[in-house]
Amino acid sequence: MHVFRNHFRSFVLIFAVSTSLWGQSTNGTISGALVDAQEAIVPAAKVLLLSPARDLNFEAASDSSGRFVFPSLPPGQYELKISHPGFKTMDRKGITLQVGERLTLGNIRMEVGQVAETIEVNAEVVTLKTESAERSNVLTSKQMENIAVNGRSYLGLAGLTAGVLSTGNFQVAGTGGLANISANGARTNQNQLMLNGISNVDTGNNGDQLATLSLDSVQEFRILTSSYQAEYGRSAGAQIIVQTKSGTKDFHGSAYYYRRHDSMNANTWTRNNQLNRQFINGVSTEVTGLPRQLYRFQNPGYTIGGPIYFPKLFNKNKDKLFFFWSQEYQRQLQPEGPRRITVPTAAERSGDFSQSLNNQGRPVGAIRDPLTSAPFPDSRIPASRFYAPGRALLNLLPLPNQPQSVTLNYNYESQVSTRRPRREDLIRIDYNITDKLRMFGHIINNNNLFTTPYGSFVLGSSTGQFLIDDNRPGRSYGAGLNYIVNPRMTTDFTFGFGRNDININPNAANPDALSRTKTGVTLPLLYPGAVQNDFIPAFTFNGTRLANSPGLGSGNAPFKN
Repeated sequence: MHVFRNHFRSFVLIFAVSTSLWGQSTNGTISGALVDAQEAIVPAAKVLLLSPARDLNFEAASDSSGRFVFPSLPPGQYELKISHPGFKTMDRKGITLQVGERLTLGNIRMEVGQVAETIEVNAEVVTLKTESAERSNVLTSKQMENIAVNGRSYLGLAGLTAGVLSTGNFQVAGTGGLANISANGARTNQNQLMLNGISNVDTGNNGDQLATLSLDSVQEFRILTSSYQAEYGRSAGAQIIVQTKSGTKDFHGSAYYYRRHDSMNANTWTRNNQLNRQFINGVSTEVTGLPRQLYRFQNPGYTIGGPIYFPKLFNKNKDKLFFFWSQEYQRQLQPEGPRRITVPTAAERSGDFSQSLNNQGRPVGAIRDPLTSAPFPDSRIPASRFYAPGRALLNLLPLPNQPQSVTLNYNYESQVSTRRPRREDLIRIDYNITDKLRMFGHIINNNNLFTTPYGSFVLGSSTGQFLIDDNRPGRSYGAGLNYIVNPRMTTDFTFGFGRNDININPNAANPDALSRTKTGVTLPLLYPGAVQNDFIPAFTFNGTRLANSPGLGSGNAPFKN
């Protein structure tokens, strides 16, 4: 209940600050012209547009040139009824209006007869676009249900559009992928993404989404690639428009569960033939073959939508107020690429470099005293010359687990999967206040708490020893108000707010794993203020022997944005 109250306050806040948070409308228009059998104009005909799912009725009349226009319509299925004295009533069903579409029905031929007679048209060929020169592609909810989408991301559908190159890996659900889409050669950071008319682009990098939606919550996915209208702006690349589902006068819902498991995957040839070292009965032994990586996803979810009906309160009819709610949980265990590095051996940690080899398989040679420039005897550094913070730093690194050779050129390998649990919530409300006044609002909430063994861009290690929490919640709030003044004038306001956060810290189970004080790595700092919370500063090793140097440290963590 506390969460609901907070969301309700946020929803009210949207309206309070709406003058500065403008968005873009997802409504469209339907137009056409009436003619008789001799192609003569039919003016002053009564034209009625019906939305059966939500009991919406729109009325217009053909003008002196026979044209009629229904502006600012929510996308969906419509039915057209046309009547005029001396002509049969025309009943045209199955009209689909897509997100932001300017749909023209062309010339509609009326037949002479009695108004009581009705001509039903249930199927029509695709009409030629004459209202816009845009190049675009639309996928409806039904089409998305029938297309296999790996990773549950609607951005994976962008590659189905002509002229669009999509190089993203959408196997793992998340907020990325926008920066992997190029439309007609435009730069990948020049795409715009809208959720119900609200911008959903992380402008910090122009390549991530602020919030994501379950595929089962999407009514339409539309991508415009070129020659689109002036109302679409901000970016010169693809304009991606996502429209969420809304409730109808009848209750509808769904429940689903998707599962992927590494037991159903084949191992790779490389892993089957990988030479590695394992301890068998306490003895270090070289063996061939690595097991399959842990690759597991479990995605349960549900949706429900329908009318909000309070017969004794303000809403006495079932065709006024509607809701749609969806929630999806994504339990993801994502494989990482192999990390191959060179770490100090047990002998080297004690100062003995007599058996050490460089990256060409040759002895490293003499180890010289930096104070006298004389070589240490037998390439052994005496314990009296050890630096305590340096010894503590070496102790943080793991011991080798692979045989050192010129072929491998490394002695430590790790490949630990990352846990990426996510949750996507959506609530949408639609209210038909009158036949001419409508409004909607949505709240989208994402929980993204990832636990990665290799850390992030500001905190972690290349060894996979220290778990890092990468918490990136995202949210989107939006609302719209539409008022039809008359058949030739309409007002449409869409406004909203989107936000994401990036919080990177050590795993809560071991918060001191990278602490300078706790680990003893109290190296002097040139700029102490640059390192926060007593974290080990970022560092890497290097030298003639190290082909793949290990790295560990913090940069400027913890990071919060």
